[in-house]
Amino acid sequence: MHDREMFRNLAYRYSEIANSDRNAENIKLHKAVNDLRQIRPVVLIDELPWHEMNIDDELTLRTEDPFLRSIEWFLRSSIYKNKYMPADMVVPPFVPVSKVFHTTDIGTAIEEDVLATDKNNRIISHRYHDVLSTEEDLEKLRTPDVTYDKNETMRRYNLIGELIGDIIPVRLVGINVYGFHPWDDIARYRGVTNLMIDLIERPDFMKKIVRKFTDISLSCMDQFEALGLLDAAAVSTLHCTPIHTDDLPGENFDVNKVTRKNIWGRGMAQIFGSISKEMHDEFDISYMIETIGRCGLSYYGCCEPLDKKLISWERFRTFGRYLLHPGLM
Repeated sequence: MHDREMFRNLAYRYSEIANSDRNAENIKLHKAVNDLRQIRPVVLIDELPWHEMNIDDELTLRTEDPFLRSIEWFLRSSIYKNKYMPADMVVPPFVPVSKVFHTTDIGTAIEEDVLATDKNNRIISHRYHDVLSTEEDLEKLRTPDVTYDKNETMRRYNLIGELIGDIIPVRLVGINVYGFHPWDDIARYRGVTNLMIDLIERPDFMKKIVRKFTDISLSCMDQFEALGLLDAAAVSTLHCTPIHTDDLPGENFDVNKVTRKNIWGRGMAQIFGSISKEMHDEFDISYMIETIGRCGLSYYGCCEPLDKKLISWERFRTFGRYLLHPGLM
């Protein structure tokens, strides 16, 4: 079978990277950064325009099945980066197969107009319609129900295990970073202009919105934890940043009962790039303390500039250990 030969060839090439001395040394570099004993700064090349990089067919996927394509892409893209732009990249010493779970909706949906100039580029222009403008709209929001599809999970795990498990370990993985970014989401439900105006003109209403999203997120995390969907494995990076650390999963770790204290929390408020540090604290940091602040370690920031707001980050001390996005310091 052609696909089998292809997958096994990719797995061999990937295993050479995963088991190389360089990969082991890079893991040490990554851990040193997060464990506050940095050897030197880590250099990573991420956020790539993959749709522009398939020059010699090295990234062309051969399989049709969506799940198999995801595994093929994981192998091909890892091999590609290692060949052309490795920097200090790390790959896990296993092939990850994600646990399959489903969530119901939150009671409303994003309404938008989109404009794309390149059909192969997933980065496109959006114009969002305001679907959360009234108290009545807020009443529609509800907590999703999370269900774990163990049968499909094991089907996928066994499929990949039988295909390449004798070449490199195949591991089931769950959620290893608890992400909470309510204002990025609210911007999609309201539009940026409406959001910004109402932070000034209707602050109490905006606090009700972020309260709703906070409660939804906490409920989902409770369900993830109860269903055994959390995972302390370091699979890739923490959004362009080293994820490896000796501080996680932490002391008294029970592999059969992974909790939020064993994983990273990651927050951001990119749309708050131009608001004051006081408003940033009032409308976002307070809610971050409730959410990602309950994780073992916290990582905050993305594209929003934080250098003029560091006085507010004193409140991050309630998180325990935390990390600010390196591009924002």
